[in-house]
Amino acid sequence: MGRISNVGVAAVIGVFAVTLSVLSTRSVMKEMVSSLELAETAGESVINDKGEIQEMVNSLELAETADESVINDKGEIQELELAENGDESVTDAETIKKLRAAMTDPDSTALLIIDVQDCFLPGGDLAVDGSDKIIAKINAMRAVGDDKLWTTVALSQDYHPAGHISFASAHAAKPFVSEMLTCVDPKGAKMTAILKRLNKKRPLDEDAASCCPDYAVVGATDPMATERLAATSGRYDAARADKNHACKACKGGGEGCIPAPQDLWPDHCVQGTEKVGFSEILTRQVETDIVVRKGTNLDVDSYSAFANNTNAVQTDLHDILQGKKPVTTATDHAAKEPELSTAGLVLRTPIKTVLVTGIAEDVCVKFTAKHALSKNYQVILVKDAAKGLTEPKEDEAESELATMNVIVVSTKDVVDLAKSWKHRAAVAAKRLIQRLHKK
Repeated sequence: MGRISNVGVAAVIGVFAVTLSVLSTRSVMKEMVSSLELAETAGESVINDKGEIQEMVNSLELAETADESVINDKGEIQELELAENGDESVTDAETIKKLRAAMTDPDSTALLIIDVQDCFLPGGDLAVDGSDKIIAKINAMRAVGDDKLWTTVALSQDYHPAGHISFASAHAAKPFVSEMLTCVDPKGAKMTAILKRLNKKRPLDEDAASCCPDYAVVGATDPMATERLAATSGRYDAARADKNHACKACKGGGEGCIPAPQDLWPDHCVQGTEKVGFSEILTRQVETDIVVRKGTNLDVDSYSAFANNTNAVQTDLHDILQGKKPVTTATDHAAKEPELSTAGLVLRTPIKTVLVTGIAEDVCVKFTAKHALSKNYQVILVKDAAKGLTEPKEDEAESELATMNVIVVSTKDVVDLAKSWKHRAAVAAKRLIQRLHKK
Protein backbone atom coordinates (compact mmCIF):
# COMPACT_ATOMS: atom_id res chain seq x y z
CA MET A 1 0.00 0.00 0.00
CA GLY A 2 1.33 3.44 -0.90
CA ARG A 3 2.01 6.18 1.65
CA ILE A 4 -1.10 8.09 2.79
CA SER A 5 -1.16 11.52 1.06
CA ASN A 6 -1.47 14.85 2.79
CA VAL A 7 -5.20 14.88 2.07
CA GLY A 8 -5.30 12.07 4.59
CA VAL A 9 -7.76 9.39 5.54
CA ALA A 10 -8.89 11.53 8.44
CA ALA A 11 -9.97 14.32 6.14
CA VAL A 12 -11.97 11.95 3.97
CA ILE A 13 -13.64 10.38 7.00
CA GLY A 14 -14.42 13.88 8.25
CA VAL A 15 -16.15 14.70 4.99
CA PHE A 16 -18.13 11.49 5.26
CA ALA A 17 -19.17 12.27 8.86
CA VAL A 18 -20.46 15.69 7.89
CA THR A 19 -22.36 14.06 5.04
CA LEU A 20 -24.44 12.03 7.46
CA SER A 21 -26.01 15.20 8.82
CA VAL A 22 -26.21 17.39 5.71
CA LEU A 23 -26.26 14.85 2.93
CA SER A 24 -28.28 16.90 0.47
CA THR A 25 -26.11 20.00 0.44
CA ARG A 26 -24.19 20.80 -2.69
CA SER A 27 -20.95 21.68 -0.93
CA VAL A 28 -20.71 18.32 0.85
CA MET A 29 -21.51 16.38 -2.30
CA LYS A 30 -18.90 18.32 -4.23
CA GLU A 31 -16.32 17.77 -1.49
CA MET A 32 -17.00 14.03 -1.42
CA VAL A 33 -16.60 13.72 -5.16
CA SER A 34 -13.49 15.90 -5.12
CA SER A 35 -11.96 13.63 -2.49
CA LEU A 36 -12.69 10.54 -4.57
CA GLU A 37 -11.38 12.13 -7.76
CA LEU A 38 -8.27 13.41 -6.03
CA ALA A 39 -7.59 9.97 -4.65
CA GLU A 40 -8.17 8.36 -8.04
CA THR A 41 -5.88 10.71 -9.93
CA ALA A 42 -3.10 10.99 -7.32
CA GLY A 43 -0.03 8.82 -7.50
CA GLU A 44 -0.87 7.54 -4.02
CA SER A 45 -4.18 6.59 -2.41
CA VAL A 46 -5.95 8.70 0.21
CA ILE A 47 -8.40 5.91 0.97
CA ASN A 48 -7.27 2.40 1.84
CA ASP A 49 -10.55 0.59 2.25
CA LYS A 50 -12.87 -0.19 -0.65
CA GLY A 51 -15.85 -0.55 1.70
CA GLU A 52 -15.40 3.07 2.75
CA ILE A 53 -15.27 4.10 -0.91
CA GLN A 54 -18.48 2.27 -1.72
CA GLU A 55 -20.26 3.77 1.27
CA MET A 56 -19.43 7.26 0.03
CA VAL A 57 -20.76 6.43 -3.44
CA ASN A 58 -23.97 5.02 -1.96
CA SER A 59 -24.46 8.23 0.01
CA LEU A 60 -24.04 10.28 -3.15
CA GLU A 61 -26.60 8.10 -4.89
CA LEU A 62 -29.16 8.71 -2.16
CA ALA A 63 -28.54 12.43 -2.28
CA GLU A 64 -28.83 12.67 -6.03
CA THR A 65 -31.94 10.56 -6.46
CA ALA A 66 -33.89 11.80 -3.45
CA ASP A 67 -35.82 14.51 -5.31
CA GLU A 68 -35.54 13.51 -8.98
CA SER A 69 -32.87 16.15 -9.57
CA VAL A 70 -29.58 16.22 -11.39
CA ILE A 71 -26.48 18.23 -10.60
CA ASN A 72 -24.81 20.16 -13.36
CA ASP A 73 -21.13 20.92 -13.84
CA LYS A 74 -21.42 24.05 -11.68
CA GLY A 75 -22.72 22.03 -8.75
CA GLU A 76 -26.20 23.50 -9.04
CA ILE A 77 -29.25 21.31 -8.52
CA GLN A 78 -31.68 21.49 -11.43
CA GLU A 79 -35.04 19.86 -11.96
CA LEU A 80 -35.17 17.33 -14.78
CA GLU A 81 -35.87 19.06 -18.07
CA LEU A 82 -37.37 17.87 -21.30
CA ALA A 83 -35.05 17.28 -24.22
CA GLU A 84 -33.83 20.37 -26.06
CA ASN A 85 -36.50 20.05 -28.70
CA GLY A 86 -40.00 20.06 -27.32
CA ASP A 87 -41.12 17.19 -29.54
CA GLU A 88 -38.47 14.82 -28.19
CA SER A 89 -39.42 12.46 -25.39
CA VAL A 90 -37.43 11.92 -22.22
CA THR A 91 -35.60 8.61 -22.11
CA ASP A 92 -37.28 6.22 -19.68
CA ALA A 93 -35.73 5.57 -16.28
CA GLU A 94 -34.98 1.91 -17.00
CA THR A 95 -32.91 2.82 -20.07
CA ILE A 96 -31.01 5.48 -18.11
CA LYS A 97 -30.28 2.85 -15.48
CA LYS A 98 -28.86 0.55 -18.17
CA LEU A 99 -26.78 3.42 -19.56
CA ARG A 100 -25.26 4.14 -16.15
CA ALA A 101 -24.50 0.47 -15.56
CA ALA A 102 -22.83 0.10 -18.96
CA MET A 103 -20.53 3.08 -18.51
CA THR A 104 -18.83 2.72 -15.15
CA ASP A 105 -15.34 2.21 -16.59
CA PRO A 106 -14.01 4.86 -19.03
CA ASP A 107 -10.94 2.75 -19.78
CA SER A 108 -13.07 -0.06 -21.23
CA THR A 109 -15.46 2.25 -23.12
CA ALA A 110 -15.06 3.66 -26.64
CA LEU A 111 -16.93 6.27 -28.66
CA LEU A 112 -17.33 5.18 -32.29
CA ILE A 113 -17.87 7.90 -34.91
CA ILE A 114 -19.00 6.31 -38.16
CA ASP A 115 -18.27 7.97 -41.52
CA VAL A 116 -18.70 11.66 -40.58
CA GLN A 117 -17.06 12.64 -43.86
CA ASP A 118 -17.65 15.46 -46.32
CA CYS A 119 -18.83 12.97 -48.92
CA PHE A 120 -21.90 12.20 -46.76
CA LEU A 121 -22.57 15.76 -45.56
CA PRO A 122 -24.65 18.37 -47.43
CA GLY A 123 -22.86 19.18 -50.67
CA GLY A 124 -21.18 15.77 -50.72
CA ASP A 125 -21.25 13.02 -53.33
CA LEU A 126 -23.81 11.02 -51.37
CA ALA A 127 -25.26 13.71 -49.12
CA VAL A 128 -27.55 12.64 -46.27
CA ASP A 129 -30.05 15.40 -45.49
CA GLY A 130 -29.51 16.92 -42.06
CA SER A 131 -26.34 14.94 -41.40
CA ASP A 132 -24.41 18.12 -40.58
CA LYS A 133 -26.64 18.65 -37.53
CA ILE A 134 -25.18 15.66 -35.70
CA ILE A 135 -21.66 17.12 -35.65
CA ALA A 136 -22.50 19.60 -32.89
CA LYS A 137 -23.98 16.76 -30.84
CA ILE A 138 -20.91 14.57 -31.25
CA ASN A 139 -18.69 17.53 -30.36
CA ALA A 140 -20.81 18.26 -27.27
CA MET A 141 -20.43 14.69 -26.07
CA ARG A 142 -16.68 14.77 -26.59
CA ALA A 143 -16.40 18.06 -24.72
CA VAL A 144 -17.70 16.46 -21.53
CA GLY A 145 -17.15 12.75 -22.17
CA ASP A 146 -13.53 12.42 -23.28
CA ASP A 147 -11.58 10.89 -20.38
CA LYS A 148 -14.69 10.98 -18.16
CA LEU A 149 -16.99 8.51 -19.89
CA TRP A 150 -14.52 6.98 -22.37
CA THR A 151 -10.79 7.10 -22.95
CA THR A 152 -10.90 5.73 -26.50
CA VAL A 153 -12.39 7.33 -29.63
CA ALA A 154 -12.42 5.56 -33.00
CA LEU A 155 -13.53 6.90 -36.36
CA SER A 156 -14.37 4.84 -39.42
CA GLN A 157 -13.71 6.20 -42.88
CA ASP A 158 -15.42 5.04 -46.06
CA TYR A 159 -12.45 4.86 -48.43
CA HIS A 160 -13.35 3.45 -51.84
CA PRO A 161 -11.14 2.95 -54.88
CA ALA A 162 -12.46 4.39 -58.15
CA GLY A 163 -14.91 2.06 -59.89
CA HIS A 164 -15.98 0.41 -56.63
CA ILE A 165 -18.54 -2.37 -56.95
CA SER A 166 -21.07 -0.37 -54.90
CA PHE A 167 -21.06 2.49 -57.44
CA ALA A 168 -23.92 2.54 -59.91
CA SER A 169 -21.44 3.78 -62.50
CA ALA A 170 -19.51 0.50 -62.22
CA HIS A 171 -22.59 -1.26 -63.62
CA ALA A 172 -23.75 1.38 -66.11
CA ALA A 173 -26.84 1.58 -63.90
CA LYS A 174 -28.82 4.18 -62.01
CA PRO A 175 -28.16 4.67 -58.29
CA PHE A 176 -30.49 3.64 -55.47
CA VAL A 177 -31.41 0.28 -56.97
CA SER A 178 -30.16 -3.17 -55.99
CA GLU A 179 -27.80 -5.42 -57.96
CA MET A 180 -27.36 -9.12 -57.27
CA LEU A 181 -23.79 -10.26 -56.73
CA THR A 182 -22.20 -13.68 -56.45
CA CYS A 183 -19.42 -13.87 -53.85
CA VAL A 184 -16.95 -16.56 -52.91
CA ASP A 185 -18.18 -18.07 -49.64
CA PRO A 186 -15.50 -17.19 -47.05
CA LYS A 187 -16.04 -20.55 -45.34
CA GLY A 188 -16.46 -22.68 -48.45
CA ALA A 189 -14.28 -25.09 -50.43
CA LYS A 190 -13.66 -22.60 -53.24
CA MET A 191 -12.16 -20.12 -50.78
CA THR A 192 -9.96 -22.88 -49.34
CA ALA A 193 -8.64 -23.58 -52.84
CA ILE A 194 -8.07 -19.87 -53.50
CA LEU A 195 -6.11 -19.47 -50.28
CA LYS A 196 -3.97 -22.45 -51.19
CA ARG A 197 -3.16 -20.98 -54.58
CA LEU A 198 -2.34 -17.62 -53.00
CA ASN A 199 -0.27 -19.32 -50.29
CA LYS A 200 -2.39 -17.62 -47.63
CA LYS A 201 -4.19 -18.75 -44.52
CA ARG A 202 -7.28 -17.60 -42.67
CA PRO A 203 -8.24 -15.02 -41.50
CA LEU A 204 -8.84 -13.68 -44.97
CA ASP A 205 -7.32 -10.49 -46.29
CA GLU A 206 -8.57 -8.22 -49.05
CA ASP A 207 -6.63 -10.11 -51.74
CA ALA A 208 -8.70 -13.24 -51.20
CA ALA A 209 -12.23 -11.82 -50.90
CA SER A 210 -14.27 -10.99 -54.00
CA CYS A 211 -17.78 -10.57 -55.37
CA CYS A 212 -18.98 -10.33 -58.96
CA PRO A 213 -22.22 -8.98 -60.44
CA ASP A 214 -24.27 -11.89 -61.71
CA TYR A 215 -24.16 -10.60 -65.28
CA ALA A 216 -20.34 -10.64 -65.22
CA VAL A 217 -19.87 -14.18 -63.91
CA VAL A 218 -18.27 -16.31 -66.61
CA GLY A 219 -20.95 -18.39 -68.28
CA ALA A 220 -23.86 -16.20 -67.10
CA THR A 221 -27.08 -17.31 -68.80
CA ASP A 222 -29.01 -14.05 -68.43
CA PRO A 223 -29.86 -12.92 -71.99
CA MET A 224 -28.98 -9.36 -70.99
CA ALA A 225 -25.61 -10.36 -69.53
CA THR A 226 -23.57 -9.73 -72.70
CA GLU A 227 -25.19 -6.33 -73.26
CA ARG A 228 -24.75 -5.26 -69.63
CA LEU A 229 -21.16 -6.47 -69.56
CA ALA A 230 -20.36 -4.50 -72.70
CA ALA A 231 -21.81 -1.35 -71.12
CA THR A 232 -19.28 -1.47 -68.28
CA SER A 233 -16.40 -0.73 -70.69
CA GLY A 234 -14.22 -3.60 -69.54
CA ARG A 235 -14.63 -2.98 -65.80
CA TYR A 236 -14.78 -6.74 -65.06
CA ASP A 237 -12.43 -8.08 -67.76
CA ALA A 238 -9.51 -8.62 -65.35
CA ALA A 239 -11.78 -10.27 -62.78
CA ARG A 240 -13.24 -12.66 -65.36
CA ALA A 241 -9.71 -13.74 -66.31
CA ASP A 242 -8.59 -14.32 -62.70
CA LYS A 243 -9.20 -17.85 -61.42
CA ASN A 244 -9.12 -16.57 -57.84
CA HIS A 245 -11.89 -14.03 -58.42
CA ALA A 246 -15.59 -14.71 -57.97
CA CYS A 247 -16.24 -13.77 -61.60
CA LYS A 248 -14.36 -16.90 -62.69
CA ALA A 249 -14.25 -19.07 -59.55
CA CYS A 250 -18.05 -19.04 -59.39
CA LYS A 251 -18.63 -20.08 -62.98
CA GLY A 252 -21.63 -22.34 -62.87
CA GLY A 253 -22.40 -21.28 -59.27
CA GLY A 254 -22.92 -24.13 -56.85
CA GLU A 255 -21.34 -24.88 -53.49
CA GLY A 256 -18.74 -22.39 -52.36
CA CYS A 257 -20.48 -19.37 -53.84
CA ILE A 258 -23.15 -17.25 -52.14
CA PRO A 259 -25.63 -14.62 -53.36
CA ALA A 260 -25.36 -11.09 -51.96
CA PRO A 261 -27.62 -8.15 -52.81
CA GLN A 262 -25.75 -4.87 -53.31
CA ASP A 263 -27.38 -1.45 -53.07
CA LEU A 264 -25.97 0.83 -55.74
CA TRP A 265 -24.93 4.37 -54.84
CA PRO A 266 -23.52 7.39 -56.63
CA ASP A 267 -19.71 7.46 -56.70
CA HIS A 268 -18.72 8.60 -53.19
CA CYS A 269 -15.82 8.80 -50.73
CA VAL A 270 -13.28 8.00 -53.44
CA GLN A 271 -9.65 7.74 -52.39
CA GLY A 272 -7.65 10.85 -53.30
CA THR A 273 -10.68 13.11 -53.74
CA GLU A 274 -11.38 16.28 -51.79
CA LYS A 275 -14.50 15.06 -49.99
CA VAL A 276 -13.15 11.75 -48.68
CA GLY A 277 -11.97 13.42 -45.46
CA PHE A 278 -13.62 14.00 -42.09
CA SER A 279 -15.53 17.25 -41.59
CA GLU A 280 -13.29 20.12 -40.54
CA ILE A 281 -15.75 21.11 -37.79
CA LEU A 282 -15.79 17.63 -36.25
CA THR A 283 -13.83 17.60 -32.98
CA ARG A 284 -10.72 15.49 -33.48
CA GLN A 285 -7.72 14.52 -31.40
CA VAL A 286 -5.50 13.69 -34.36
CA GLU A 287 -2.66 12.13 -32.39
CA THR A 288 -4.85 9.71 -30.42
CA ASP A 289 -8.14 9.17 -32.28
CA ILE A 290 -8.17 5.71 -33.87
CA VAL A 291 -8.93 5.72 -37.60
CA VAL A 292 -9.97 2.60 -39.50
CA ARG A 293 -10.82 2.47 -43.19
CA LYS A 294 -13.43 0.33 -44.88
CA GLY A 295 -14.68 -0.38 -48.38
CA THR A 296 -11.11 -0.46 -49.70
CA ASN A 297 -11.59 -3.71 -51.64
CA LEU A 298 -12.61 -2.90 -55.22
CA ASP A 299 -15.06 -5.81 -55.38
CA VAL A 300 -16.55 -6.10 -51.87
CA ASP A 301 -18.51 -3.40 -50.05
CA SER A 302 -18.23 -2.73 -46.33
CA TYR A 303 -20.94 -0.99 -44.32
CA SER A 304 -19.71 -2.04 -40.89
CA ALA A 305 -16.61 -0.58 -39.29
CA PHE A 306 -15.75 -4.12 -38.15
CA ALA A 307 -16.02 -6.21 -41.34
CA ASN A 308 -17.01 -6.23 -44.99
CA ASN A 309 -20.53 -7.13 -46.14
CA THR A 310 -19.82 -10.84 -46.55
CA ASN A 311 -18.12 -10.86 -43.13
CA ALA A 312 -15.16 -12.46 -44.91
CA VAL A 313 -12.60 -9.78 -44.11
CA GLN A 314 -12.38 -8.07 -40.74
CA THR A 315 -11.06 -4.54 -40.38
CA ASP A 316 -8.48 -3.93 -37.67
CA LEU A 317 -11.01 -2.23 -35.39
CA HIS A 318 -11.87 -5.18 -33.15
CA ASP A 319 -8.24 -6.21 -32.69
CA ILE A 320 -7.28 -2.61 -31.92
CA LEU A 321 -10.05 -2.26 -29.35
CA GLN A 322 -8.95 -5.49 -27.70
CA GLY A 323 -5.29 -4.47 -27.57
CA LYS A 324 -4.25 -7.15 -30.07
CA LYS A 325 -3.05 -4.73 -32.76
CA PRO A 326 -1.44 -1.29 -32.56
CA VAL A 327 -3.60 1.81 -32.74
CA THR A 328 -3.78 3.40 -36.21
CA THR A 329 -4.17 7.17 -36.54
CA ALA A 330 -4.27 9.74 -39.30
CA THR A 331 -1.54 12.33 -39.73
CA ASP A 332 -4.03 15.10 -40.57
CA HIS A 333 -7.44 16.18 -39.25
CA ALA A 334 -9.33 15.14 -42.38
CA ALA A 335 -7.44 11.83 -42.84
CA LYS A 336 -7.01 12.46 -46.55
CA GLU A 337 -3.44 11.21 -46.68
CA PRO A 338 -3.10 7.75 -48.31
CA GLU A 339 -1.37 6.09 -45.39
CA LEU A 340 -2.43 5.76 -41.77
CA SER A 341 0.27 5.83 -39.13
CA THR A 342 1.02 3.90 -35.98
CA ALA A 343 3.48 4.44 -33.16
CA GLY A 344 3.15 0.83 -32.09
CA LEU A 345 0.92 1.75 -29.14
CA VAL A 346 -1.75 -0.70 -28.01
CA LEU A 347 -4.72 -0.23 -25.69
CA ARG A 348 -3.91 -1.55 -22.23
CA THR A 349 -7.54 -2.20 -21.27
CA PRO A 350 -9.78 -4.17 -23.67
CA ILE A 351 -12.91 -2.29 -24.70
CA LYS A 352 -16.20 -3.76 -23.51
CA THR A 353 -18.72 -0.97 -24.23
CA VAL A 354 -19.10 1.08 -27.42
CA LEU A 355 -21.26 4.13 -28.11
CA VAL A 356 -22.17 4.32 -31.79
CA THR A 357 -22.81 7.58 -33.68
CA GLY A 358 -22.51 8.80 -37.27
CA ILE A 359 -23.83 8.38 -40.81
CA ALA A 360 -26.01 6.75 -42.03
CA GLU A 361 -27.97 5.42 -39.09
CA ASP A 362 -29.89 2.83 -41.12
CA VAL A 363 -26.82 1.63 -43.04
CA CYS A 364 -23.26 1.87 -41.73
CA VAL A 365 -24.20 2.81 -38.16
CA LYS A 366 -26.68 -0.06 -37.89
CA PHE A 367 -24.31 -2.62 -39.41
CA THR A 368 -21.52 -1.49 -37.10
CA ALA A 369 -23.79 -1.84 -34.06
CA LYS A 370 -24.88 -5.33 -35.11
CA HIS A 371 -21.32 -6.48 -35.71
CA ALA A 372 -20.31 -5.05 -32.33
CA LEU A 373 -23.06 -7.12 -30.70
CA SER A 374 -21.80 -10.23 -32.48
CA LYS A 375 -18.39 -9.58 -30.96
CA ASN A 376 -19.91 -9.34 -27.45
CA TYR A 377 -19.63 -5.60 -26.93
CA GLN A 378 -22.25 -3.77 -24.88
CA VAL A 379 -23.65 -1.40 -27.51
CA ILE A 380 -25.17 2.03 -26.97
CA LEU A 381 -26.76 3.89 -29.90
CA VAL A 382 -26.88 7.67 -29.48
CA LYS A 383 -29.85 8.16 -31.74
CA ASP A 384 -29.76 11.94 -32.28
CA ALA A 385 -26.01 11.80 -32.94
CA ALA A 386 -26.72 9.52 -35.90
CA LYS A 387 -28.52 10.45 -39.13
CA GLY A 388 -30.29 8.10 -41.47
CA LEU A 389 -31.36 8.38 -45.09
CA THR A 390 -34.96 9.07 -44.02
CA GLU A 391 -36.79 9.45 -40.71
CA PRO A 392 -38.81 6.23 -41.18
CA LYS A 393 -35.56 4.33 -41.80
CA GLU A 394 -34.06 5.89 -38.68
CA ASP A 395 -37.05 4.69 -36.65
CA GLU A 396 -36.78 1.20 -38.15
CA ALA A 397 -33.07 1.00 -37.36
CA GLU A 398 -33.58 2.15 -33.77
CA SER A 399 -36.42 -0.30 -33.21
CA GLU A 400 -34.46 -3.18 -34.73
CA LEU A 401 -31.40 -2.49 -32.61
CA ALA A 402 -33.48 -2.01 -29.46
CA THR A 403 -34.95 -5.49 -29.89
CA MET A 404 -31.37 -6.80 -30.02
CA ASN A 405 -30.62 -5.25 -26.59
CA VAL A 406 -28.82 -2.19 -27.86
CA ILE A 407 -29.29 0.67 -25.37
CA VAL A 408 -30.87 3.54 -27.33
CA VAL A 409 -30.33 6.96 -25.76
CA SER A 410 -29.97 10.64 -26.68
CA THR A 411 -27.05 13.04 -26.63
CA LYS A 412 -28.62 14.75 -23.61
CA ASP A 413 -28.58 11.46 -21.70
CA VAL A 414 -24.86 11.06 -22.34
CA VAL A 415 -24.03 14.68 -21.49
CA ASP A 416 -26.09 14.50 -18.29
CA LEU A 417 -24.27 11.34 -17.29
CA ALA A 418 -20.89 13.01 -17.80
CA LYS A 419 -22.00 15.90 -15.54
CA SER A 420 -23.49 13.68 -12.85
CA TRP A 421 -21.61 13.92 -9.55
CA LYS A 422 -22.83 10.46 -8.63
CA HIS A 423 -21.43 8.94 -11.82
CA ARG A 424 -18.14 10.77 -11.46
CA ALA A 425 -17.85 9.44 -7.93
CA ALA A 426 -18.67 5.90 -9.02
CA VAL A 427 -16.01 6.02 -11.74
CA ALA A 428 -13.38 7.41 -9.38
CA ALA A 429 -14.30 4.81 -6.75
CA LYS A 430 -14.07 1.95 -9.23
CA ARG A 431 -10.63 3.05 -10.36
CA LEU A 432 -9.52 3.35 -6.74
CA ILE A 433 -10.77 -0.14 -5.95
CA GLN A 434 -8.96 -1.51 -9.00
CA ARG A 435 -5.78 0.21 -7.83
CA LEU A 436 -6.14 -1.25 -4.32
CA HIS A 437 -6.62 -4.74 -5.76
CA LYS A 438 -3.42 -4.37 -7.79
CA LYS A 439 -1.50 -3.37 -4.69
